[in-house]
Amino acid sequence: MRRGSAAIILTIIILGFMMAISTSYVTMVQTETRFQTSQDKAARAQDAAFAGVGYVIARLLATSSTFLVDSTQASIKSKRLYFAYSRNAYDVTARFDDFDAAPTATFQNVASSQWLYPVSQGMLLADEMASSVAFLVTTYPAPDPTDTTPPYNVVPNYYYVKSQGMYRDIEPNGLVTATYSAQLLARLLIATPTFQVKLERYQPMEVEIDWNNAPFFLTPKFIYP
Repeated sequence: MRRGSAAIILTIIILGFMMAISTSYVTMVQTETRFQTSQDKAARAQDAAFAGVGYVIARLLATSSTFLVDSTQASIKSKRLYFAYSRNAYDVTARFDDFDAAPTATFQNVASSQWLYPVSQGMLLADEMASSVAFLVTTYPAPDPTDTTPPYNVVPNYYYVKSQGMYRDIEPNGLVTATYSAQLLARLLIATPTFQVKLERYQPMEVEIDWNNAPFFLTPKFIYP
């Protein structure tokens, strides 16, 4: 009788142990799947940020004032295309204040920046909306490394891009359930002799947002060296 009871108890313990292992394995697999899904969506936000850099390169290549034979400070500031939050005088002044004592008088070829939604089969799955992926860009000149305080002189063949990418989980009814963001700081090389714009260097950076009237995303940052 005692042997039979011990055998039953041992069997119950073994079965319970096997069930615990099985439950732990299922939980581990589910956790890893969720983590991988989150990583994939964060990577898609970074892809959107790269799309923003590619958009700026395409716009510069399509703009005749990008490649300037006369690469004087006045010519670079007044003719080369830049992107800011808007084209109003206050925004342009705040955007390029570090590069000129009177930016509204010199930085004139400024396009307003807004969230753009790239139409690409490679960035969207079959059940996703076009607004799932978007990017926002802002650009500014490169300062002369010998300058230590603004207003900086502009290096003629360098051009900076901040690009913020976004990926959103959107339900069929339009409800956004999650947002993933990534931001890149890129330095472009403008080669006037060969009419090329190249991504010379880039680095991931913290995602900057505008809050409390502090436009962090619009503040210039640089890659050193």
